[in-house]
Amino acid sequence: MEANTIPVEETVPYVIDTDCGVDDSMALVIAISNLDIDAITAVSGNTEVENVVKNVSKVLEICDKKIPIYKGADRPILKAPERATKYHGKDGLADNPEVMAMEGYMDCYNDEVTAAQYLVRRAKESEINLICLGPLTNIAIACFLYPQFPSRINKIFVMGGTILGKGNTSVNAEFNFLADPEATFRVFKSFKMVDIVPWEASPTFVIPEEYYDELTDPDKPKSRFIANTHWDQLKRLKKLMICDGFTPMVAIDPSICDSCEELHCEVFLQGDAQGQISYAWPNFTSLSSKEKINCRVHYDFDVEKTMKILLSSLK
Repeated sequence: MEANTIPVEETVPYVIDTDCGVDDSMALVIAISNLDIDAITAVSGNTEVENVVKNVSKVLEICDKKIPIYKGADRPILKAPERATKYHGKDGLADNPEVMAMEGYMDCYNDEVTAAQYLVRRAKESEINLICLGPLTNIAIACFLYPQFPSRINKIFVMGGTILGKGNTSVNAEFNFLADPEATFRVFKSFKMVDIVPWEASPTFVIPEEYYDELTDPDKPKSRFIANTHWDQLKRLKKLMICDGFTPMVAIDPSICDSCEELHCEVFLQGDAQGQISYAWPNFTSLSSKEKINCRVHYDFDVEKTMKILLSSLK
């Protein structure tokens, strides 16, 4: 039996798993600007996985960073793929002409192994952190390929699910969890603790108007990229939503949230509640021995700390 001990590095690096759409691109800019990133893995979700690879390469170009990209699952484990073209466009980055014309750092794409194979190989080498911005298909496959995989992960941060049961894709479910509920179920059954940033963290957060000029400054490459990829959102909603960008912020500064709940959660696989996450709240529920706390839910983001990280990431 293989030993479970892993060499712990002084600074534990990150691997980011993403279905790189509009808000994912902002999250990647934030993560790349602040964290030690070993690789980025692509998964089907907001758009086809081939588009995800291209989109990640464009973010790398904007950040002028060379980080390996690995292509992962092109569909969920069981159900048919779901896309979010209404929000992310056909290409995943809002079909903006300037962004579509970018070549990206496609030389970063490594096709020697799949994303899940890379994750297993990398986790065997030394401890890593995961930031998951899309459906959890690649992570679940890694768990199937190598059952010890979760024990090799220092921390896993997941953007997905809800805290109040207010879905953005179905009545109850958020897109990432509903896109591959079986993968979501497997991840929460496999990992002892998952840090969650729920969907509701985004629509309840309002960026003060005085920051918009700096956030979308056309003379700064990263800000211009954010303005281009979020153009439809800015035009239609008259505001910019951070969404996935909150997840790396929690990794950067856990104190950024005014609220953090440690709970036991379960994921529904069937019926109208498919993809929904439910919680056993300790004030109202007596947890059984099988219902151990398995997640931390981060929400109510501090405006000053959030804007400090966001603005510094765009410099």
